[in-house]
Amino acid sequence: MKTVLGSVALPALFATMLAGCASLMVENPPTPPNQDCKGECRVNVSVTCKFVMFCKVSVPDEVYAHGQNVFWDLDQGAHPSFQFDPVSGIEFKTEEGRRNFPCQILAGGRSFKCDNGKAVGKYEYSVKVLGVPRLDPWIVN
Repeated sequence: MKTVLGSVALPALFATMLAGCASLMVENPPTPPNQDCKGECRVNVSVTCKFVMFCKVSVPDEVYAHGQNVFWDLDQGAHPSFQFDPVSGIEFKTEEGRRNFPCQILAGGRSFKCDNGKAVGKYEYSVKVLGVPRLDPWIVN
């Protein structure tokens, strides 16, 4: 009798635990449409969380800068404790990208500005908010 009960109870317990863990996973926030900058280029960086500690960053996959300086701003709805990593909040992946887009942190860690050197190309960069996994989108000049 114990063997039959154990063989039924153990899988049921496992399935319940698995379902509970799945509910803790972060749902992927919808990816904003590509951003085509006309004039000032400000990219909204949103942070979505599930159960306070499972968070993700969301920005457009591609930003068309058209030679404009680019500002990344944490969404006004993001909790005040969220800030960009002061060193690598916005970081270009290649030497050419870093040379064309020198970046600096602004506004107490809630904004980043990258000056646009106006070199034509497509550059991969990363967005790093403290305590949240890094995201790797693109900027196009």
